[in-house]
Amino acid sequence: MYRTWVNLHYCRERRIRLSGPRLGRPSKVEQSVHKKIESQDSAERNAIEGKFGEGKRRYGLDRIRARLQNTSLTVISLQMLVMNLERWLRLSGSRTTY
Repeated sequence: MYRTWVNLHYCRERRIRLSGPRLGRPSKVEQSVHKKIESQDSAERNAIEGKFGEGKRRYGLDRIRARLQNTSLTVISLQMLVMNLERWLRLSGSRTTY
C-alpha cells in the first residue's frame, strides 16, 4: 500500500498503523525509536512474506486458477492448512519421505 495522504487518512480512521518513511521532507535528527519500529516491522514482514514464498514454491499458491473470490479464498485456506499440517508432521517427527 502506498503511503499517500488518502491511504494514511483511511488507515488512521480504522486504527491501522502503516510503517515506512513519513511523507514530506525528512527531519535532520533521525529518531532511533522510529528506526527500531521500522526494523521490527521489517522483520515481521520478512517472516510472513517468506511463508507466502514457501507456499508459492512448494504448495502451488502461484497456480490458483479459481475465478470466484469465495473459491479462491477456499483454495488458499486449504493450502495454508496443508502447510500447517506438513509443519506439524515435520515437528512431531512422524513424517516419512515420499
